[in-house]
Amino acid sequence: MHKLVFCLGNEHFSPHAVAEAYAAIERGTKLQRAFVAQLAIDMRRGETYAWERATFTKHRLEEVLGFHLDLTEAMREADHDAGLKAKDFLLNL
Repeated sequence: MHKLVFCLGNEHFSPHAVAEAYAAIERGTKLQRAFVAQLAIDMRRGETYAWERATFTKHRLEEVLGFHLDLTEAMREADHDAGLKAKDFLLNL
């Protein structure tokens, strides 16, 4: 998990990886939370690799159950805490 947190904080991650993480029957896994936390942080900070609408539709992420609910919650958390990092989000599970 520590290697994943390093990658999320420093590299781009694929929308396909998010879809794969949400393909699991279980909801609320650490991997799912890591992806949505990092995406929310990137989007709030205006990072150059924050996804645009076309990315969501191209990869059919609107069909991924639970993803948008989790992303909304993570973005709300990012609003409340400007210093939020993915590793902090994961440690609070």
